[in-house]
Amino acid sequence: MLEIQEGKDRMKLKRFQLRADQALHDAAYQQQRDAGQVFKYSTAVTLRLAQPWFGNRREVVVDSAFASVESLIECHKKGMYMKGIVKTASVQYPKAVLREWGKSGGPGGNPPARGSHKVLKSTYTINGEEHTMMAVGWMDKTLKTVISNRGTTLPGTASMRHRDHLEVDPETGVLATVHSVFEVARPHVVESLFSSFNTIDVHDAARQGYLAMERNWRTHDYQDRIIATVEGLIYCDCYRAALFDHQRAGHAPEAGAFMGLFEYLDKLCHRMIFNPMLIAPVRAAAQPPKVCGIDH
Repeated sequence: MLEIQEGKDRMKLKRFQLRADQALHDAAYQQQRDAGQVFKYSTAVTLRLAQPWFGNRREVVVDSAFASVESLIECHKKGMYMKGIVKTASVQYPKAVLREWGKSGGPGGNPPARGSHKVLKSTYTINGEEHTMMAVGWMDKTLKTVISNRGTTLPGTASMRHRDHLEVDPETGVLATVHSVFEVARPHVVESLFSSFNTIDVHDAARQGYLAMERNWRTHDYQDRIIATVEGLIYCDCYRAALFDHQRAGHAPEAGAFMGLFEYLDKLCHRMIFNPMLIAPVRAAAQPPKVCGIDH
């Protein structure tokens, strides 16, 4: 889902949006507000983007711009779960407790060891039924504060960290790159979060870093800029969908097993130009011959 930002005043009129400007209030809005159906901006955006999947028990994975207690509870009311990283939107979230643990929760009042975690649980009620949500502090290189209402704190698969550094071989005196791998333990709830957390970053890297239509199509016209962005989204979505189908079909998922982005786009463009699904080939309309006059 994609939501285009239309300016502050127009965005205040969107569904689920809590309005601060009294001039924008109307009877329908007041009815929604009295029923508790309007929320702060980040929660409203989350609900609008997730709206097509209300009720199907899917899991919404969000970054710190959208993760909050309010967003989690409201998504659950709509039949969805949520996981995310909490930073600034920490109302009703025990961020101070987890940060204190991250500073002095280890032996002797020292910071906890890398891979340690602390879990706090709370309950909330929806339609008379009690549910549990977790606040998880996970010590990586820095403390990560996670909110979730799905998953367990049983040990998950460790996070594998790859590092390269230069060392001089004492025998040959040659400077060489040494590759090392180390593991960082994590609970299952954190593992499941980060297994999907970088999906948008991967997509953005392909669209902005490799394809880079906004940089290559130089324009000051906002309509052309929107077209470039939307086309880039479509091309990258097609590529990711093809890669997903390739992996689900049982092909090797290793890097390089599927064609790269630009090779895929070459084939896609060729197929769109020479489309085998067309009933008849598209031909340019015949033009009458032009008569050229020559002056002597």
